[in-house]
Amino acid sequence: MGIEAEHKLTQEEWDALLREKTTEKFKLQGKKENDEYAPSFRTLRNKELGKRQPLIGDKPVYVIGGMRSRDWSGIYNAGVEKGNGTEEQRSNVRELIRIADKTNEGLMKEFLKLSTKGKLVFAHQSGHFVQLTQPDIVVDGVKWVLDNRSSF
Repeated sequence: MGIEAEHKLTQEEWDALLREKTTEKFKLQGKKENDEYAPSFRTLRNKELGKRQPLIGDKPVYVIGGMRSRDWSGIYNAGVEKGNGTEEQRSNVRELIRIADKTNEGLMKEFLKLSTKGKLVFAHQSGHFVQLTQPDIVVDGVKWVLDNRSSF
């Protein structure tokens, strides 16, 4: 289990991705995203976009949800294997993992409110990186959007 074992890239594509991750440009972009993530919540809340739904009208929205429990279970198991965490901490994490997918489903459904035309699909064999582990679902999503657009 894990992205290295489950990705659907060719060896050449995988090697290129790993090389890209070591570049300064990649690291700088990652830092920018990390630095701006939490502050973006306040900015978005202040714009009150939720009051203007559907924000993008009838433009198609295809939402792909990964199974968070897959990612978190792997991290949890690796941590336990190393002896990390008290039993209480482990219990708390197990509970978070237990409810992760249901919580994530609720959040994914919120994205459907962006448009009057939306579809939600879950990638049950993937965690966060669906584009690497189940790229066919991403392709299906692009096709669905193209088939369901009125005009852009």
